[in-house]
Amino acid sequence: MSTKYLSVSDLEWIKTRTKSHLSTFIWKMRLKALAW
Repeated sequence: MSTKYLSVSDLEWIKTRTKSHLSTFIWKMRLKALAW
């Protein structure tokens, strides 16, 4: 039961992490396109 809760929270954490990573990646690509 506790493991289920942990996995759910872990999933949420990974989701947020991936979202922020994606946004930063897109931002970097935009900067590159501008500088190019």
